[in-house]
Amino acid sequence: MNLHNRTQGSSRSRWSLDLPKQSPESAVNKAELHLPALNTHLLVEEFQDGLVIRATLDSFSEERKVCFIRELQAEGFISDRYRCFGDNRTYKGPPVEWLVGSSWLKLEHGPIATRRFMIRLLVCAGFLWLLLISGLLLLS
Repeated sequence: MNLHNRTQGSSRSRWSLDLPKQSPESAVNKAELHLPALNTHLLVEEFQDGLVIRATLDSFSEERKVCFIRELQAEGFISDRYRCFGDNRTYKGPPVEWLVGSSWLKLEHGPIATRRFMIRLLVCAGFLWLLLISGLLLLS
């Protein structure tokens, strides 16, 4: 297999040959997956000269990574160039880079939007409570 493991920094690991830096817009195929059993989000990007898989957690063993890449090919997420991936004797395809980290993950609603929503909710609930209490005092 033309892969090896390296560690970058304290919490980021790499499983790859070095690929040149690519912009996400230049990806030929791109898929975002969530594996609830492993609590892992994955971003699979296939470029002309290689495959980049970004995972939020390092929850795959070496054997599982090879099987996962073969599953991606069998399901049509990536091209047939990776059909023999993992077989040292027959695989002559492009390199694969496996990155672990969550910097690529984009949250739909950030903490600022959540804070703003909660403040509005509490203000409206407080106003409604005051309205109900004043109504009860006027009726009694």
